[in-house]
This record gives sequence, structure tokens and C-alpha cells, in this order.
Amino acid sequence: MHHNTYTLKREYLRATALGSGHELQPTDVFGPEPRIAQAERADMSHEKGSVLVVPSPDGAEPVAGLIELSSRGGFRTCRALIKRNLTGGTGYGARGRRFPVPTRRMIVRSATSLVAALVWAMSILGTATAGFPSTASDLPNWTAEQGSSDQSFTATEAVAHAQRFDVISAHIDAYKTYVGAMRTANPDLVLLAYVNAMFVPPIQSNQFYSWWYAKDANGNKVQSRYGNYMMNAASVGWRNYVRDLCVSRVQASGFDGCYLDMLGVAPLLFSYVTSPPINPATGKVWTAADYLRATSALAANVKSGAGSALVVGNGLRSGVDYFDPAAPSGQILNGIDGASAEAFVRGVTQPINTYRSETDWKKDVDLIVNAEARGKAVLTVTKTWVAGTAAQKDSWHQYAMASFLLGTSMKSYFFFSDSESSDPLADHPWWHVDVGQPVAAYAKNAAGVYVRTFTNGKVLVNPSDTTHTVSLGGTYVDLYGNTKTSVTLGPHTGAVLTKA
Repeated sequence: MHHNTYTLKREYLRATALGSGHELQPTDVFGPEPRIAQAERADMSHEKGSVLVVPSPDGAEPVAGLIELSSRGGFRTCRALIKRNLTGGTGYGARGRRFPVPTRRMIVRSATSLVAALVWAMSILGTATAGFPSTASDLPNWTAEQGSSDQSFTATEAVAHAQRFDVISAHIDAYKTYVGAMRTANPDLVLLAYVNAMFVPPIQSNQFYSWWYAKDANGNKVQSRYGNYMMNAASVGWRNYVRDLCVSRVQASGFDGCYLDMLGVAPLLFSYVTSPPINPATGKVWTAADYLRATSALAANVKSGAGSALVVGNGLRSGVDYFDPAAPSGQILNGIDGASAEAFVRGVTQPINTYRSETDWKKDVDLIVNAEARGKAVLTVTKTWVAGTAAQKDSWHQYAMASFLLGTSMKSYFFFSDSESSDPLADHPWWHVDVGQPVAAYAKNAAGVYVRTFTNGKVLVNPSDTTHTVSLGGTYVDLYGNTKTSVTLGPHTGAVLTKA
């Protein structure tokens, strides 16, 4: 076999592979079959069209120069060391032949070199079966397996989860052995690979470039209250790393897409992180508006490399946040397929007897309406992780469920959790009630109750501080099995009814 050896001068910086984003050794080459060379001078195989991107001398993002290491078919062995000074220069190929090290201006003329890297990222997604089901025969629901204390399941348990939920986000190792059986049990099942888009565990605290990490005003890395390290949402390298992590997990698991966690503004709260993160562009603490623009761009970048695979983000939070004129969380949906709202109709630690105003509650409902009109799915989450009686939590459950059904055209997904210790994979009989399809949009009646009629039921919500009685115009059955021709709704309550 003929070997071409490319050797640049020995002074080098660590390189990052285009489209890969993870921190690599100086000899790394990215291509259709990327391989890691741990030693500086280790031989490494690459395919024709492999592309290497190197940092600029001032330590900015690694876009200053690129070298295309190409050969005429088959594998070739190469050694590549990166020059520190990238203002241009010369490398040495086989038999002493020289080749140029591109400057920043040369990159524009070398755009075709990017194809090799991009083809690899796109080609591995062919096995994904992307798409949300268009309708549901009962309440569309979802769950987050990554929140379970148990990460190991039997085939029987995995199939039961598939029969129980329409959408599951999960660590891929929890289900990847059972994906086929789960799809047989529920052909419409959507599986999303969990990816923490903004934090890495302590074991990765020094794995990446320094500028990929979020820093505080003193230049220290920012950590969450759980000890994880926050990343820089504006870093192109980090964005590409998350993109490729999504791609690789979809490929490894046969899942339908990715669930990108931590895109919302929680990391800006001092109670969540050790110190406020600084926006490198301004030198000041991230504003909510700038941060959401950055995380939305990160999510869109993931989708750009994910092809037909679904990309769902977490960060909408609530309707108030979604429609915030200064920093709308709804922008997270730009460029991706859906997102979760983890504070739907109430905050997680909100006292059990405290409710949002009718105006703010209505924004939660309209969040779903607006997102679905944009062709996006919303994964709602309502939690009562505070002290309260079973009856109080059941009331919140039905209130949240009815509010959800007011807004959805069965294209979004519901989840309710009554305590922090509850199993997110547990079933609930209310989630299998079939109200049918909505006949029209929700409306507010003369009594101040919001009503929506379905082909097999009716949904009502009273978000006010007064009690109202409503005639149903027919005979219905409530969630407790009681037959009703009218319902009396106390303040901040809801009712989900099916035809008798």
C-alpha cells in the first residue's frame, strides 16, 4: 500500500474536527470514518475528502484555516501537526512535495472541502423514523425516562412503557435493545435520545476547549448546583459538538430524534449555578434575551445536521415566558420540531393553593395553540412537588389536563407528576380517557367558563376565583365515573367528560 505522509511544522495547537466539535488531538482527521489518534505523531487512517479545521492564533473559534487531506481512493495513512502561526505557510507531503496551509481568505474559496464532513453527518441518519403521530385515540401523553431512578428495564417493562406513552425521551441505553419490540407494541411511538445541551458532568470539566465553557466575571468555570459544568451557548464548537452528539445517539439507538435539555433561562438564576455566567460578546452577565437567542441558535444548528430526525428542546417553561415581549421562550421552537413547557399552568414549587391569574393561565393554553399553528409539538409538564392532599393534587391534575385539552388539536403531549418521588414511567387511568377529536376551538361562555367540545366528550375550565355551574346539554361521564348533565366548577378547577 502506498502511504502519503503530510507533516506540518512541529509547533501546533489542538485541533477540532469540522462537524465533530469534540476536543481532538493534533493528529485527528475528520471524515466519513473519523478516528482518534492519541499520540502527537500517531499514524491515523482517513478517507478521501477528510477535512481538518484548526484554531486561529488568537485562540478564537477554530475557523481560521482548513486543510483537506485527500487521496485517490482507499485509505491513506497520515501524520498532521498544526502550525501555530496560520497566516499561511507550507506543509510537506510525500516525497518532499509541498502544499499550502490555507489562510482565512482561502477558506471562502475552499467551500467545497466542507462537503466531505457534512455528508458523513447527514448520511448516518437514514434509519430514523421521524415524525409525530398526527392524532391520538386518547389523551396524547409523554414522559421523560431520564428522570427515573431505574435506568435498567426488561423487555416486558420496555414494551409496557411503549404501550403507555406516545412520546418518551430517554437515555439511549435504557431502551436501545428493545426498540423493535417497543415499535411493534406501539407503531406510533416516538423515542427521543436525551442530550444535555448546556451542561457536562465533572468528568468532562477539562475535556474541551476553555472557551467552550461558561465563565463568570472572574474567569472561573460556572457549575450547577448538581456539580455539572455549564457550557458557552455562543460557542460554535460547542454547538457543533451537541449537534454531533445528537446525530450519534440517534444512529446508535434507532431512536426518532433528540431531546435537548436546558435550553431555557434556568442557568441564569443564581440559585441554580455557582455564579452568573458572562456573555463573551458583551463581557456582562447574560441577559435572558441574548441567552435565549444563543440557545435557540444552538438548537437550530442541531436540527440543521439532524436531517429528518426530530429535535425537541426543553425551555419554553410557561405561557408567560413563551409570549414575553422582551425575551420570548417561544423562539426556542424556531428551526426545531417541538419543545417542552415544564411549568404548564403552575410552577413546580408553587404552593398548592396558589393559582395563576386568568390572564396568565390563558397564555399557557394559547402557548399550545400558537405552537401547533407553527407546526410544532408542545410537551407539557405539570408538577405538584409540594405539600398537599391527594384530593388537592387530583384537582390540579384534572385542571392541567383540561387546560391542555382546551389548547391542543391532539398534536401535543401531556404529563403530570404529583411528587418528586413519583415514578415518571407509571401509568394513570385518566390518560386513557378518549374524548375524541376537537370539534372547534375553545371558547369562553357567558358564565366565564372556558369550554371545548370534542367528538366524544367535553372539556371545561374555570380559571376564575368564583364558582360556576354549567349545563352540559347532554349526558356525560366524569373522570371518576359519575354521570353528569351539568357540572359545578369551583375556582381554578377543570372537568374532562366523555359521552355517556
